[in-house]
Amino acid sequence: MSIPLHIIHQPGISQRFSPHPLIQTEAILSLDEDTLLTTDEIDFAFHVWTNFPDRIVGYPARSHYWDDAKGTWGYTSKWTNDYSIVLTGAALYHRYFNYLYTEWLSPLLLKTVDQSHNCEDILMNFLVSHVTRRPPIKVTQRKQYKESPPATGVARSPWNDPDHFIQRQTCLNTFAAVFGYMPLLRSNTRLDPVLFKDPVSNLRKKYRQIDHIHRSKLLAIKDSHESVQCSGGSTMETVVKILAAVFVATVLTPDDFDSVAAASVLAVFEEDARPENIA
Repeated sequence: MSIPLHIIHQPGISQRFSPHPLIQTEAILSLDEDTLLTTDEIDFAFHVWTNFPDRIVGYPARSHYWDDAKGTWGYTSKWTNDYSIVLTGAALYHRYFNYLYTEWLSPLLLKTVDQSHNCEDILMNFLVSHVTRRPPIKVTQRKQYKESPPATGVARSPWNDPDHFIQRQTCLNTFAAVFGYMPLLRSNTRLDPVLFKDPVSNLRKKYRQIDHIHRSKLLAIKDSHESVQCSGGSTMETVVKILAAVFVATVLTPDDFDSVAAASVLAVFEEDARPENIA
């Protein structure tokens, strides 16, 4: 099947959530330039999203908490029994939220994101939870969804920068102040395919590559990185960033994933809606 690719050059980090007219379908797959997901993982996440189109559905989860000692909201990437944020570095969401993000949010919020060149994913989670009063949905137990740390001499990912984390703490409190309350809601729900991690033959499983990236794929990425650096003067980082810009504007329809139709999903909701999580 032929799918057109459109490269859109727009300045500003918030432009990844621009309601561009090229986006014709309801689902948007949002990926960072260093995200690594298998086709099975994308297929499964898309199938889950079709059942919950009002949620952000994805892999990397984070959480917020109230720090009594400091009297401020805290942001953490630690693995706990719940979460309140699913990062848009590897997630699906409804295109309508692009419109709300661009046209409805306070200019102060967008200015905070653009000036810090950070936190656009947190702000999108604030928006979706505020509008729907529901938390995002994490799929499978995947922990690592980013490319391996770069070799010496190559620019590091901002996720490895301590200042980047401090900025996100500041953003969290700024957003809560502008919204007038904390809209993020905690959830202890994780959706896995039926037979996921069960001790049965892999041939019986619908999504055989879930939570597993073959070593050969990682080596292929490494080889392509070296080959691009050696020819044409370009770098793999530049190529991947261009592809990421395309992915951000790429939309999915059920026809794009024929294998999704017969998927089995274990959808068990145990959302934490206690008053302290709503206030």
